[in-house]
Amino acid sequence: MYKDVEELGVEFNFQAKESYYSMYTRFSSAVQGLNREKDENVFQQTRARFGNALKSELERLAMAVLEKNREMQEFEHLRRNLTIKINDYLQEFLMKSQSV
Repeated sequence: MYKDVEELGVEFNFQAKESYYSMYTRFSSAVQGLNREKDENVFQQTRARFGNALKSELERLAMAVLEKNREMQEFEHLRRNLTIKINDYLQEFLMKSQSV
């Protein structure tokens, strides 16, 4: 029996939150010693690198969910939902990381 889109979204969120917090913690540690006035370019490059790594990880998690549920009737709805969730996590990371 297939799981519904909401249940799969909850499962994705569980894994995505772990990835998000792990990536943010690593980012925060990486920029901790930077002086933003002098090293803003290094900060922005580091922020972009961790943002891209987070995006890749979230896309990998989403693809795993999609591969397991390719036959479900609401597949396109699930795909759109996961894309929205990935974008939400990335937006949150970019906003939170800017204030470090």
